[in-house]
Amino acid sequence: MAGKRRVLRAAFKAKVALAAAKGDRTTAHLASQFGIHTSQVTAWKMEVEWLKKSCRGRLRSSGSASTQTTST
Repeated sequence: MAGKRRVLRAAFKAKVALAAAKGDRTTAHLASQFGIHTSQVTAWKMEVEWLKKSCRGRLRSSGSASTQTTST
C-alpha cells in the first residue's frame, strides 16, 4: 500500500522556484536540499519564468497606456 502524497504549500513552491531561477545552484542540489524530486524543481522554475515573461508584457502594455494623455 502506497503512502499518502505530500501536500506542498504555495509559499514552499515559490521559495524553491525562486532559488532555481537564481541559477546559482543545480536543480539536483536544490532538490536534495528541499527534499523533492528534480522534475518538480524544473517544473516550478518553468512556471516562474512564464510568470516573469507574462508580467513583463503586462507591465509594458499598461505602462505605455498610462503615459498616454488625451487633450481636452
